[in-house]
Amino acid sequence: MDVLSFTSNLLGILILTIKFSIGVNANFRSFWRFKHGWWRLVFSILVVVLTAPLVALFCIYWFNPSRGVMITLILLASAPGAPLSPIKVFKAGGIYLYAVMLQVAVVIISVVTLPALLYFFHQWYDFEVDIHWLNLGKQLFKIVLLPLLLGMFVRWRFPKTAKKYGKKLIRLANLLLLATIIALLVIFRHYIFEAPARSIPQFIFFVTALLLLGHCLGGKTEGEKTTVSLLNASRHLGIAIYIGLGYYSLDKIMAFIVPYGLASFLVETTYVQVRRLVK
Repeated sequence: MDVLSFTSNLLGILILTIKFSIGVNANFRSFWRFKHGWWRLVFSILVVVLTAPLVALFCIYWFNPSRGVMITLILLASAPGAPLSPIKVFKAGGIYLYAVMLQVAVVIISVVTLPALLYFFHQWYDFEVDIHWLNLGKQLFKIVLLPLLLGMFVRWRFPKTAKKYGKKLIRLANLLLLATIIALLVIFRHYIFEAPARSIPQFIFFVTALLLLGHCLGGKTEGEKTTVSLLNASRHLGIAIYIGLGYYSLDKIMAFIVPYGLASFLVETTYVQVRRLVK
């Protein structure tokens, strides 16, 4: 098995595992007792789904980036929020339950929104590849939605078992995904220095814009603002890489994912530290 196939299969298994663990830890009773208003949740979902593509379009129009940066922005803008984002929300003083609810909702609808957004971008900017949105939707259903729903079923049918092992499962899944991403970043670390000089500032602008828009549109309370801001800025690198591997070589993808990962880490870490100081 070559590196490309191995990486694609590994990411698929990890994404499946993480979504299953999120479903196992989804507490329905807590969801129904949610006090921040369902209309606010729906609006926040729209913020997370729509602002990233709009910011990506602005970056493409304003900065006229290289083709690699453009494709990376499109993949990231189309992907749902990162699985580790609720942990960032908790550390920054946001509302953990709100973050989990947003994440679950965005993941569920990403089976439709991700192929639709990629199809839209493909019509606007030619990728030189064929985007089969129906096949992509089926693929996402198998590795994202199906394990999530299965995990939610396990939580509903076997609540005691899910409560006992759920936290351990999600910690293990998150550690595995984090270890995989770090390993890829280490393996392809040379791209940090080989990336075009303009790419990192462009990625910093992208992440910062998503943080600011999420904060401004996130709600009335500081907790809501922090929660939506981090969910909006933390894009799912695993899904972005997994989808990208269907069309481009691993080297081409990592050449721009690595500098994006560095930019995202710097901006989000700064935001979390600032929020911890002012909360």
